[in-house]
Amino acid sequence: GGGGGGGGGPAAAAAAAAAGVSVIANRAIWGADGRMVGFEDPLIHSCNKGAVCGEENAHFAAALAPCKNRDSVLLMGDGFGDVNMAVGLGTKEGGVFKVGFANYDPDETTLQKYLELFDVVLLGDPSLATCCQMVDLGQESSL
Repeated sequence: GGGGGGGGGPAAAAAAAAAGVSVIANRAIWGADGRMVGFEDPLIHSCNKGAVCGEENAHFAAALAPCKNRDSVLLMGDGFGDVNMAVGLGTKEGGVFKVGFANYDPDETTLQKYLELFDVVLLGDPSLATCCQMVDLGQESSL
């Protein structure tokens, strides 16, 4: 996978932090016409997005610090290797809920692999509404 969509920018990051949610994602750069023109550095990609690899980079280490030893993590990915992104965070057993994005129409074998690796699989090009609802439910249950 490519490391995810646009991130919400500084305002979304501030709102998430205020709610006790840490977001680790690529941050989009938007042009004056409202179109995405690129990503901020450092770019998260398939070779550096695991929690352990992230600690090698000061930017990722700072972003990962609030995620350490959490009771729960919502992990979202679009590739089979993404299920390991939370390795090294110290999350309690069973505390990582994995959402897989099959960004295309997978054949039966591929879909079965997604279903084996992820707790929930979203097909096509869905919005993040389902994931936002999961975060809301998680916050309500921890009150």
